[in-house]
Amino acid sequence: MKTNLRDRFVLFLSLTGIIIIAVTGLLTYRIARESVTDRTFAQLKTIRNARKFQLEQYFRDRSAEVLQLGRSQELNNVFSELNNKSGQLHDGDSIGISSPGSYVFSAVFDRPGHHELILVSDKSSGFIISRDSHKQTAAIYFSQKQNAGFLKAAESSIREKDVIITDYDTATGLPLIHVFAPLQLDSNISGAVGISISADALNSILLEQNDQNGLGYSGEVYVTGNDFLMRSQSRFQEQSVMKTLVKTNPTADVFTSNEGQMLGNDYRGIPVLSSYSRLQIPGLDWAILAEIDKREALLPLENLRNTLLVVSVAIVFVLVFVSFWLSNFFTKPILRLRNAVSEIGKGRLGIKVEHQSSDEIGELADAFNEMSQKLSDQHNEILAREKQLDEERKQRFESFIEGQEKERQRLSRELHDGIGQIFVAARFQLESMGQYENIQNLAPYVASQKLVNQGITELRKISKGLAPSELSEFGLSSALRSLCTQMEESSGIRIQQTIADVDLKLSELDATHLYRIMQEALTNAAKHSNANEIIVEFVFENNVISMRIQDNGCGFGPEEPMRGKGLANIRERAALLDAKLNINSQQNCGTRIELIYQV
Repeated sequence: MKTNLRDRFVLFLSLTGIIIIAVTGLLTYRIARESVTDRTFAQLKTIRNARKFQLEQYFRDRSAEVLQLGRSQELNNVFSELNNKSGQLHDGDSIGISSPGSYVFSAVFDRPGHHELILVSDKSSGFIISRDSHKQTAAIYFSQKQNAGFLKAAESSIREKDVIITDYDTATGLPLIHVFAPLQLDSNISGAVGISISADALNSILLEQNDQNGLGYSGEVYVTGNDFLMRSQSRFQEQSVMKTLVKTNPTADVFTSNEGQMLGNDYRGIPVLSSYSRLQIPGLDWAILAEIDKREALLPLENLRNTLLVVSVAIVFVLVFVSFWLSNFFTKPILRLRNAVSEIGKGRLGIKVEHQSSDEIGELADAFNEMSQKLSDQHNEILAREKQLDEERKQRFESFIEGQEKERQRLSRELHDGIGQIFVAARFQLESMGQYENIQNLAPYVASQKLVNQGITELRKISKGLAPSELSEFGLSSALRSLCTQMEESSGIRIQQTIADVDLKLSELDATHLYRIMQEALTNAAKHSNANEIIVEFVFENNVISMRIQDNGCGFGPEEPMRGKGLANIRERAALLDAKLNINSQQNCGTRIELIYQV
């Protein structure tokens, strides 16, 4: 399909703009996505590090606290008192505590998540100190056979003379973390003291939710162990501590690379942005993870995408409008130039292109106008020269024809007045000789007389052909009828003539041209067409002469050039008359010559 310059210009500008908008939009979206992702990861890292610091600090505080308890005089006194009574107690016996040491116990139990205080002797027996609903402190005696879960930690603390932290102990049904330190005064170690911490202590740190925490409605921070079991309460699942398996790509990576971030699925199978790091807590191989759903994290991108889409569509509409305007602005002068060139191609030379610009298009228009004017001037010069040449040629041809006709008339007169008179005198002489009676044989004289008569007849025909006397004496119509009759007699071809008897006021030369055209047409038909019938029409109507000569001969095809002196003479004489000439011929269909002459 053919497209014009303006459509191509609009299409080019529109496609270019759309491509630029699309590329810009995609780059903007990609940059924004990377920016939002990086910002989200940075925010998660900040939250993760804050929670990590809190957890690590919490366990440092608990370690210092237990260490201080182990060196407390009051607690050592309480332990000595309880240990002195241990020989009278059985497993599960309870002893109330009302000593000043209870203030120490109160400080321990008032912290969230602290479940029990445990005192262990070097004989792997001891007391579990807890607070009842009435805030009365009581100690429960136990032997080595019970509660073996924390006894190993106590024994390690006594043996290593340092703080020992254990992972969750599920022996009692309630997952508890134990923190033990040596129980000693001065350099004497009499046992170990420990506190049991439930997941509530971790949850109070990790599940803190507010509008400024940066976790939104889908984010959470949780802790998992190297066994991929959750160590803190899930925000979205109940009773997840030591029950929910967190075997994901982030948890698999954290225990090998210590820290990092990635986009992957969480323990629920939901795509999340995850920032993770291993906790630096002695005795605990834990990792902390801060995660937020991908959909929520990238929610601003959806708004950006929608905004970009709306803006892009609006820009495209504006761009198409501007493209049409610019295309009209830039292509209008070019289209004017094109139309002007087309008009020049049609022959309208000298056409001008109006413009008001001084840029390259204006310069092109000026150059075109200059070229157009030069072409017009050159064309006019050529036309004038051609007209002059035509006039000169016409004048020369007219002079030639006029001279030719005068020469024919001279030859005709000389033949008629000279040779013709000689033939006539010879005929009279022969006729007079035939009257003598002494001539015995008249046959030769009769034959000679016959030849002389024939010579006179032929001479008259030649003379008439050179300069028909009827043309000057009786007019064109009479001369044409005489010509047709003579041609019919001499050629044996039947000629149907329709020649109007009109009084034409023509110059002698114009009449001679019309007569010669008819003469040449009939002569050609008689010599070359092998026709047996010729139709001749000569009509004068509304100051217009219409002449038609048509034969039923062999004709000639369009591939055959119309050669011959006769046809050339017809064309030349028609041109001198400024008449319209049409020669139509087909093989085996005859030839038709038509001439229209405005008198």
